[in-house]
Amino acid sequence: MRSSSPLYLERAWTDEDELLCVNILAVALLLIFLIVASLFRPLPRCDCAEPDSSDDAVPKSPLRIWALTAMNIPFGFSVAIMGLLLAPMEARRLWQQNSSRGMGIIAALAGVAQLLAPYAGYCSDTYRSGLGRRRPMLLMSVAMFCAFSLGMWHCSLVQSPVGFAVHLLLQQMSQSVMLSVQLGLVADLIPKTQQEIAGAAGATNMLIGAVAGCVYMHMASELDYHKAYAMMTVMLPVCFLVCLVSDEKPSVNMDFHSLHISELYTFDIRAYPDFFMLLVTKTIYCSSVVVKAFLLLFLQDKFRFSHSWTEAMASKIAITGELSAALAALCLFMRDCALTEFTASTRRCLHYLRIGATLMALLWWCPVILALDTNKGNLHDGEFASQTVRRMQISVAVWGIAHGLYMVGDQAVTLMLLPDRTQTGRYLGFGSICACLGTLLGAGIFSGLLEFFGSGTDSGYTSKGYVALFAGASILSFAITLVSSYINLPEKENTQIS
Repeated sequence: MRSSSPLYLERAWTDEDELLCVNILAVALLLIFLIVASLFRPLPRCDCAEPDSSDDAVPKSPLRIWALTAMNIPFGFSVAIMGLLLAPMEARRLWQQNSSRGMGIIAALAGVAQLLAPYAGYCSDTYRSGLGRRRPMLLMSVAMFCAFSLGMWHCSLVQSPVGFAVHLLLQQMSQSVMLSVQLGLVADLIPKTQQEIAGAAGATNMLIGAVAGCVYMHMASELDYHKAYAMMTVMLPVCFLVCLVSDEKPSVNMDFHSLHISELYTFDIRAYPDFFMLLVTKTIYCSSVVVKAFLLLFLQDKFRFSHSWTEAMASKIAITGELSAALAALCLFMRDCALTEFTASTRRCLHYLRIGATLMALLWWCPVILALDTNKGNLHDGEFASQTVRRMQISVAVWGIAHGLYMVGDQAVTLMLLPDRTQTGRYLGFGSICACLGTLLGAGIFSGLLEFFGSGTDSGYTSKGYVALFAGASILSFAITLVSSYINLPEKENTQIS
């Protein structure tokens, strides 16, 4: 029984309590950053030991490869949560008079932050410490990412749009650093003969994180959306796990080639044409998947039901697509792990990329068929709407399998085509620039197509607009297949892996 003493006080959890907890956690994360920065600060070159002259890393077990790419799980989760939940909710809360402007500001800041990736990768390439060149920057960037995520929570609670925008920019910059450094760590520690396995593991973990984000949104819909910021801090213990299993050697005795700031964002296209063509495919891919952001709008315009029903259907469709993609990538990962003899010169991963892109191009026409088919039925009939959504789920599930194939191939080919192993972080950072350019390009293309072909109705957009929308995504996916046909992987000798 509860005490009747006047000393016993019962009160509800208030916004002030929540704000206090957020501030305490943010300060703790900043202390972690300062401790890591002081303990593993950059050191001058030491000639006390011979530089490592090995041409390749030591082969890893499948479990260790999975653990080294485990950072992709919280990364995929945070991207899904940020794009599908936090961004629209914060735009509606902080920019109440013009939420579309808020979404534009959030998208622009997230895109600009990606431009830091090559510079961040170069800093990790040249970082000298007793813990290696990747792990100190990984720990610092993850600690700052979590701290700035809590800062965004704080600014949202006090309803400060400017403060939120500043913390969002810093959070996305930390994430850009984290991604470049983590990919560089994988490229350094995974031997060339196991890069297809690493690509499959990385794609699987990222898609598992995206599935977890979609499931969290679906199951925690009744909770305050701010709790998602706390979930994003799970990235820190995962980072500790990755650093623990990494056998990175000290980098205090390594020689690094210094580059001018103007050289960080360029490379010789004529010397590395295959890597350049791969970057083109990444840009096109990022443009094509922007069309997924219009799914909710598509359902709203085709079925005039409640907003909650539309959100629930969109959530189910998103979970279906991400789950099937994760399962496809997981099957490829398990298949590669089961092989006792692995051929490093195999073009299997390049075939995954091309087949995945081609299937995605074909399957983008399924929503087109459904959009035209809905004109023949009663849009206000709940049973007809549910049947249409189920058919869409089936097509999205097949599309997800193709997406999983593409992601496995893309990550493996990226690791195989790195121009310079001493600058892996910088070259991997170009992928973030492709994401920035592709997202901006895709947003312009699809919003323009929908406005040009779909206008002419009092509310929402017509079926012609959505036909143009998904047809554009199909054309872009076919373009990936076309461009990837010019990519050639380097030939290497067969290698036995135990």
